[in-house]
Amino acid sequence: MRFEEASVIGDHLTLINFDICVNLGAGEVQQHALKKPWLNQFIFQPIKARGIDIIHVDVINYDGIDLVLDLTNAEARNSLKCISGRKCYLLCNVLEHISEHLRKQIISSVIEAMEPEDHLVVSVPKHYPYHADPIDSLYRPSAE
Repeated sequence: MRFEEASVIGDHLTLINFDICVNLGAGEVQQHALKKPWLNQFIFQPIKARGIDIIHVDVINYDGIDLVLDLTNAEARNSLKCISGRKCYLLCNVLEHISEHLRKQIISSVIEAMEPEDHLVVSVPKHYPYHADPIDSLYRPSAE
């Protein structure tokens, strides 16, 4: 996530009420903190300052991952549903790393797990060079 994007998302998060942040597709949390300190500055530190817990979720058990889930299966949806409180799901700069058929399945899984008072923040790059991690499907949608 770029600096400007983190700033905009961080500003948006101050406007919504939630009890827990679920960072989906978190990746290598500790590496991101070193390489992109603006993620902590604009997003995670302000959330923590509000007394809100953050759960970092990924399909790979990287350092810093709190919950290993494959969002393409029903058990993962149930795991998300078991998280109590008003949730803010972050799905930021993840969808371009997922093939089209799995992308639809993952989005459906998250939406199915959501309660009416939950929030979902989604971002994808519009103009960004190819970046394999582990794949780049070159998904670059327009705002529409």
